[in-house]
Amino acid sequence: MKKLLLAATAAALLAGTWLAPAQAEYLKEHRGGTIRLLARSAAGTLDPHINYTDQGWQMYQPIYDGLVAFRKAEGMDGFTIVPDLAEALPQVSNDGKTFTFKLRKGIKFSSGQDLGVKDVVASFQRIFKVSGPTSGTFYAGIVGADKCLADTKSCTLEGGVVGDEAAGTITINITKPDAELLYKLALPHAVVLPADTPAEDMGSKPIPSTGAYMISAFDPNKGMTVSRNPNFKQWSEEAQPDGYPDVIQYD
Repeated sequence: MKKLLLAATAAALLAGTWLAPAQAEYLKEHRGGTIRLLARSAAGTLDPHINYTDQGWQMYQPIYDGLVAFRKAEGMDGFTIVPDLAEALPQVSNDGKTFTFKLRKGIKFSSGQDLGVKDVVASFQRIFKVSGPTSGTFYAGIVGADKCLADTKSCTLEGGVVGDEAAGTITINITKPDAELLYKLALPHAVVLPADTPAEDMGSKPIPSTGAYMISAFDPNKGMTVSRNPNFKQWSEEAQPDGYPDVIQYD
């Protein structure tokens, strides 16, 4: 049942977002301009660690990244997990309870900050500090999560998410094997944000992002403007492809 629910979530994330190869080839000749979209309802908070709506999760796809992602493809290919901010899929050890990721180099947030191991570690802590809606389900198996759920403000995930700045690695330890962990890490609630992002719902304030686009303006009564991230350089077409329009306007 869990796998079916996760698969359904992935389908919701990708539905209508990615193009067939023939369409993509055509649009390469038409890069630029503005796409205007009419939002059918309010998408809620801009905070990706908190927002739990279909609209929000689809919107986040070209904006934020996690260690891994769902492949940006149509059909069943879209259920495949691919490395995103991580260089490769993790090395798995300790009988399926330890996952070690190597972080890509040279990635910057839209604010100009360099992406580092500390941002990944802080982002996992933040999932619990802001009482993210899936912190007690999808991520409760991380070592130290029980303490974080009991006392969110002092969450460290000690022994659960371990960063090694020198090696450029992040190691995630879980209490028991979880065949769906990578699917959970590919969801927007596990995206990586700057380490100094406040541990509170950011509401209508955009948070710097690593994706091809960034939220450049937002008015809950009028709409949202998503524009190209000036610091983005495509590192994986499968995980985070460069976009075609210069601006996406949600009205």
